[in-house]
Order: sequence, then C-alpha cells, then structure tokens
Amino acid sequence: MTLSYFLGKLVTADITAVVNNSSGLVRVLKEYQKIVIFLGIPFYALASYLLFRKSGQNYTENLVLSIYMMCGWVTLSLLLVIAMIFTRNVEFLGIINDVLIAFIFIYVFVFYYQYYSVFGFKKFSLILRVFFISLLILTIRAQINIGLNEIGLRYFH
Repeated sequence: MTLSYFLGKLVTADITAVVNNSSGLVRVLKEYQKIVIFLGIPFYALASYLLFRKSGQNYTENLVLSIYMMCGWVTLSLLLVIAMIFTRNVEFLGIINDVLIAFIFIYVFVFYYQYYSVFGFKKFSLILRVFFISLLILTIRAQINIGLNEIGLRYFH
C-alpha cells in the first residue's frame, strides 16, 4: 500500500475518466483508501467459510486467508497505477482496467484452487466452488464500490 501511495503521487491521469460514474468512489478513496481495501475481507472470509466448510477451516482462518488474497490483489492493482503514470489515454487505461479485472479473477481463482486443493475436495466440486467464490468476491467488491460511490457523491465534496 505504501508503494501504491507514492506511485499515486506521480499519476497525471484522472481516475474518474477511466472508471465511469465513479467520482464518489474516488472521493472516498482519496481519504480512506486503506479502509476501503479491507472493507470486503470479512465478507470474502464468510463466503469462503460457507463454501469450503468441508475443509474444516474456521472463520478466523478464512479471515487470514482473505487478507493474504487481498495482498496479491493490491499488488496486481499497481499495474493500473503504473500505467496511469505513463499515459493519460483514457481508452488505453480503460483496456488496462478491464484486463486487470480479468487478471484479478484468474488470480483469485488460482489462489483459492491452490489453497483448497489439499483438503480432499473432488476436482469438479473444487473447480465449481472456486469459480463461484471468484465470481462472488468480485461481485462483493463491485457492490462495495457502488455503495461507496453513493456515499462519496452524497457526503464528500
């Protein structure tokens, strides 16, 4: 996160132009970026706890797992920040953002697949659960971002 902060100071592009209708979210991120990143972790942990109960992992272990997963996610997100340092081309940055979302999906999929593959799930069941948790995590993040965008539009000026 420190690297993201310092690289963010070098960014010349406007992030609101990259992600449509997100000016409220950007306002919230400017003040509370660290909190926003960690907002989803309890929900991700609950989802993985419920989907992978057979593994015998408790909720706290799923919290730690979700924190590790978010570390990789934040690291991947640096690609957009780095791209924003070198260009202000909104179309190109939009493509980078879309590719980044795909990379994050793949990362979350591989992350959970590797972790839970040692717990005796049948291969098809594991792949199905991992695919579902990956979609669910991205959906949770999207819903949090939508909610924070509304909060930013109403209360941050």
